Amino acid sequence: MEHKEFDKEYYVMNIGGEDNYPILAWGSSYHDAFSENAPIDKELPLPLKIVFADPFPEEYEMADFLMLGSNFAGSANLKNLFDKNNIYGVQFFPVEIKSNKGEIISGHYAIHFWNKYSATNMVI
Repeated sequence: MEHKEFDKEYYVMNIGGEDNYPILAWGSSYHDAFSENAPIDKELPLPLKIVFADPFPEEYEMADFLMLGSNFAGSANLKNLFDKNNIYGVQFFPVEIKSNKGEIISGHYAIHFWNKYSATNMVI
């Protein structure tokens, strides 16, 4: 497959391969703060509540980067990558994820990107 010059400049996150990655939904009413282009400075009841959204995977696998409505959630590995590189304008809030089978999953974060970036390096 030949790449065009435009393809080298932009990334689009897309789910590919198996359909065992859950789509997440807010299980609490604090998601409005995540739509602002400013830091969240109010105290939130942590961990925030997240649930699996329909369609439910039969067997799920928790990826490092997941869709959370129109927002995103990420693993501790992703948070550590951002922390290690001292990325400005991103906040991570611990979440408790409840699967459609009632299992509680921890170790993930709701991600609030409040800074606008003019470009993203394709190699991290």
